[in-house]
Amino acid sequence: MGFNEKGTMDPVPHKDNAIALPEEIQDLVRQVTEGEFSDTMFYDHTKFTMASVEMRTGFTEEERINKFVPAQQRLASRLREFVREIGLDSEFKVHSTTIATDVTNIHVGKDFAMQRAVAWLKQRRILPKKYITFGDSDTDFDMARQLHEEGMNVEHVHVGNSQAPEGLPFKVTVTNGKFNNGTKEFLQQK
Repeated sequence: MGFNEKGTMDPVPHKDNAIALPEEIQDLVRQVTEGEFSDTMFYDHTKFTMASVEMRTGFTEEERINKFVPAQQRLASRLREFVREIGLDSEFKVHSTTIATDVTNIHVGKDFAMQRAVAWLKQRRILPKKYITFGDSDTDFDMARQLHEEGMNVEHVHVGNSQAPEGLPFKVTVTNGKFNNGTKEFLQQK
């Protein structure tokens, strides 16, 4: 889904076929998830150019670590093997985050999405003085890196369990709360 020129949600989703995951892989990911992994994960039907399998809601941190993470590792291994077997490992990658496993085009990521977001804003003559990115996994830092490389004033708010990388050329705030609680904590301080 996206926003149209009037600022309302456009009911017709945009799908960029140049970067889209083949239906064959999307179908396999969906079938495997809804079969063997349905007790811990669900297939996200809202994604159109990638396959994303997300952790079911309601897990405690202990359950995430002891139940979801081992299942996620098995799923990621199977998906990497399948992508390799059909000869698409030079075009698509399997990546695990704190709560999801994604199969995406190797040329896209959060930095690519940020490029598109900034272009969209510039096209509309919207020029923010500062960007604040939020994330809970290592790949989320790519959004802030991209903005910094484009000369933008950026701060990244890390709401995950992992340590934030050191020596980044932009401001990083690490919250005490994690995930949604960390985001809420940061916003309440502003």
